[in-house]
Amino acid sequence: RRVLFRSQTAPAAVPAVPPAAPASSPQPAPAARTPVDEPAKVRDGVLYFIKLSADGGILPAPVTRRMPAGQAPLSETIEALLAGPTPEETREGILSLIPPGTALQSASAKDGTASLSFNENLRFNSFGIEGFRGQVRQIVFTATEFPTVRNVQILIDGGKVDFLSPEGLYIGKPLGRESF
Repeated sequence: RRVLFRSQTAPAAVPAVPPAAPASSPQPAPAARTPVDEPAKVRDGVLYFIKLSADGGILPAPVTRRMPAGQAPLSETIEALLAGPTPEETREGILSLIPPGTALQSASAKDGTASLSFNENLRFNSFGIEGFRGQVRQIVFTATEFPTVRNVQILIDGGKVDFLSPEGLYIGKPLGRESF
């Protein structure tokens, strides 16, 4: 049997927990946890552009796009419409009659009617009455793809106007697909 005397000591045990750092030294924050790569939520959005027929007629051209499933799907869809066709869609003969620089200012829906307010650029179409009719049809058809929207009240700078164009395109009341 071995006896230890004060002059002879056993090796010190290694503490399981390191000693606490002095209070004045900053402690590193625990690493932030990030969610494992969650798939982005997307939805299909239908946008209506224009395609010219062989005889020069203006035909609606629906395009389905994968879009983020955000908090404001109507606004996001109309903004995608205003951005215009993609280069690939343009190569397929799809175009937009909505004037460049047109911006959506607000969007809301109540009792089956979407109220969409645009800036003044919506009023400046260089293609005459058919161009105005085509751009309004693009907006109305795109908005009425939502099951809760039956018609669309187009506003300019937040206010109701009776006519979009000098040629007399009436927008003073909500318009539905049957308006075209």
